[in-house]
Amino acid sequence: AGLGSSAHVFDEFGPLLRQGHRVIAVTRRGYGQSSDASNGDYSNGALVGDLLELMDHLEIQRASFVGHSLAGGELATLGSKHPERGDRLGYIDAAYDRSGVPSLMAALPPSASPSPTALATVASFAEWRQQAPGVRSKAVIADVAATMQQGPKSVAPRTDQKTAGAALAGDIAAKAKWEEIGAPSLAFYTSKDVAEQVPPEASAEQRQAFIDYSVKALRPWMLRQQAEFLSRRQCGTAVEVPRSTHHL
Repeated sequence: AGLGSSAHVFDEFGPLLRQGHRVIAVTRRGYGQSSDASNGDYSNGALVGDLLELMDHLEIQRASFVGHSLAGGELATLGSKHPERGDRLGYIDAAYDRSGVPSLMAALPPSASPSPTALATVASFAEWRQQAPGVRSKAVIADVAATMQQGPKSVAPRTDQKTAGAALAGDIAAKAKWEEIGAPSLAFYTSKDVAEQVPPEASAEQRQAFIDYSVKALRPWMLRQQAEFLSRRQCGTAVEVPRSTHHL
């Protein structure tokens, strides 16, 4: 799953892969019902180590991996450093070098915050969340239930910002070495030209501002990342999905 999500984000997508495959969805450390890191280590190496330990525990020698968003860094490290464990790699808007992401996100135009009504309960937040990324899916409801908790006044993430920041920092520090990955790789990219993950409370002007910024800044960055992946990969291809959101 991507940063901030649990394995439940795949509740509707995962079963589609079951014909001919055994499917296992993983919630990384610090999220959902997975344990926090007792030593505070959320580095790329630690997260990849968790996947290898899980495979060993389940007696799986080799598997294909599909990862969304932040999980691309884990897939890339698996592919480059543990080629004997990865059969094929699928990146869902995930084949990126994220070193430029903090500055890109910091420059996003201001938008509306969730209303008190949306934050009142886990159920109301799940309804709001489905509208914000533009994905109407029961998986969003299950994912919110796994990643959010009811506080005294409003809902709040189960995972604190320090943990999320550490996972992102670890991903940025571990730059993908596409040229070292021998496994066949399929990288999906989103079009970056729709007002995705914009709160439903946002005005028409705010939505347009997001689209303008996305087309001006996010899309050129994505195209550069896609070109780098294609120029350096050993075996793989890229597919851009038109008019798509980060959650495809």
